[in-house]
Amino acid sequence: MRAAPLLLLALAVAGCGGRAPGGGDAGADGPPGDAAPPSPCPAAPPAAAGACSREGLVCAYGVDPRPQCRPTATCRGAAWELADPGCPLPPPAACPETRAAAADQPCPTQDARCSYDGLACHCTSCVEYPVVHCGGEAAWRCDAPNPDPACPAALPNLGTGCAPESKMCVYGCEPNLARRCVGGVWLADTAPGGCPI
Repeated sequence: MRAAPLLLLALAVAGCGGRAPGGGDAGADGPPGDAAPPSPCPAAPPAAAGACSREGLVCAYGVDPRPQCRPTATCRGAAWELADPGCPLPPPAACPETRAAAADQPCPTQDARCSYDGLACHCTSCVEYPVVHCGGEAAWRCDAPNPDPACPAALPNLGTGCAPESKMCVYGCEPNLARRCVGGVWLADTAPGGCPI
């Protein structure tokens, strides 16, 4: 795993006031009513081939505003398998004070990203939905909190403790941007319906 780039990204996001979704207290990202159980994932990425006991458990780590870029550890055959997507670091960003202050405002650096309690803002000249088109001045495009009060506001890391059982939370229309609570942990799921065309 590339510890140095992850550390640099963590410091950059921390400077923008962000924190890792799924990090901190078990209930910090969860709904106020049901207390989520503690995560069975190691607090830090485990050593490759280290022993594990929960077959199929996937644990994601880090604070990258791009969930698909967070490293994972998967328990297979009683040993941890590590995967690092190897995403390039986004350009440095001068993050606005709050997500509300950033939303839809002009920004100077294409593809820069900022995280606000796990909700990301992306500096881009493209609009993805309902039809992808690019052009004009770059602006901060920001994630909105999940509108379901029973769901974490931001997409939680895989393996984070969750409640209630079988709850599904959708964070976008693209594959793997949904989470389902199974066995007390958030697992990847597919958003129903797919993206508009």
